[in-house]
Amino acid sequence: MQKLVVRACIQYLHYVPIGMTSPTAGLGSIVLSVASFSTLIFIYVFRESVADLDQVLASAFSSAINSEGIYVSNPYDVGLISFINTYPLIYILFPLSVILLCYGILFFVVGSRDKSVYLYFPLSFCFYVTTVQTVVIVLKVLLRRPRPRNTHEFGILLETCKYEFKAIFTPHLGRSQCSHSLSSTPSGHTAAAAYCILPSVAYIIQLFELIRAYWAPKLLGLTILSIIMGLLLTVVAVWGISGIILMIIARMSAGAHFLSDTLTAVLIAAAFLSIVVITRPDIHAVQMYEHKDDKASNDQERITKRDDIPLQ
Repeated sequence: MQKLVVRACIQYLHYVPIGMTSPTAGLGSIVLSVASFSTLIFIYVFRESVADLDQVLASAFSSAINSEGIYVSNPYDVGLISFINTYPLIYILFPLSVILLCYGILFFVVGSRDKSVYLYFPLSFCFYVTTVQTVVIVLKVLLRRPRPRNTHEFGILLETCKYEFKAIFTPHLGRSQCSHSLSSTPSGHTAAAAYCILPSVAYIIQLFELIRAYWAPKLLGLTILSIIMGLLLTVVAVWGISGIILMIIARMSAGAHFLSDTLTAVLIAAAFLSIVVITRPDIHAVQMYEHKDDKASNDQERITKRDDIPLQ
């Protein structure tokens, strides 16, 4: 059955995901998914202990006394941190830059003209983002956790909707006129930063696999390619992780989320990262099928020509 599906995908779509042809493809991302879900379960089981850490950090970020002895709310929501809170869409530049880089290398350096390769990046990204964002929205509706600024313990004085502090995965029960105040878990901004950055790192690895599929370099070439791609991966990963950490700090500084809310968002994004890995087109499978198809056509053509030769 699987072979029939693979053959149909190649024949009609000229595309087959690597997850259908190679059982070990994306094994690392699957391990990451299992680890992420396991960590979420760990946070749920020990949510009361996690709540203690949430309260300590929320207290530190919610208020302070400045150099003039004046009490101020959210003292760290300034400068770059404030900019990130105000313009979170800037994170979309990260995956766009990485995808354009992959396009440039595949088109101008590798010389690939396979449509499936170029469709893979935007389509897998959109499907991944839609999945993560849907999970985030559903959890916000179900969990109904008060934001730090909407709690009696850490709230801003101007806020009208106030609730008791709740540990993560402990929904606020009862009606509320301020539904936005009960949407702390998970952090949507942090999830957005994570689902912009994590697939960008994964795409660099997928680019390496695509280059290997096209070029099939020997040992020396593979070594050089590995070094170059390793350096590129390091740069993207360092910038990306820094961006996620900045977003976590920004959301806590604004009194919008607790630490556990932001970590939950990152774990959700990591849990579904395998989507962008197992959907990578299997270039080898397509090439082998087309090679067999061309060989069969050539054999049939030779038989036809032989049959057309008149008998002497």
